[in-house]
Amino acid sequence: MVFYQRLPKKLPKIKTMKTQLPNGCSVSELFVFSNDWHTKKAKTSTKWYIKYRFYDSSQPNPKQIVIKGMNSFKSLKERQDETRKLIALELELLHNGYNPFTKVETEVIVPTTLIDALELAHSKLSVAPITHRDVRSAISGKNADFMYKRIQ
Repeated sequence: MVFYQRLPKKLPKIKTMKTQLPNGCSVSELFVFSNDWHTKKAKTSTKWYIKYRFYDSSQPNPKQIVIKGMNSFKSLKERQDETRKLIALELELLHNGYNPFTKVETEVIVPTTLIDALELAHSKLSVAPITHRDVRSAISGKNADFMYKRIQ
């Protein structure tokens, strides 16, 4: 006679660690399957892949991403090295603003001071030379006021 254990009606959700990205999105932890890929016992006879979920606040559901570029390598060391490179490359892309939903890299806005923002805006202005001079003068004055208040 076989007895089956009764499962609860609602199974608990497994929480994964999410990493917040600079563009307001987040990403789950990157997992590599085969689970023992980083050990000497890993098998190259099975197909390996990297899997993670990408969360965008403008989308109702996360997007599951699968990367399989390491399976062309037959030696264990080469496959492990390629897997590490693929993980590093994917994380770098994500931290630089890549969004798998739109498949484009968005500009990451780095927090800056008011003076830096004004100087950046000034450099992108296409106005008459006299206006450039006036704006430059205003920025210099604000910078001097800011530095004076900061010293006090």
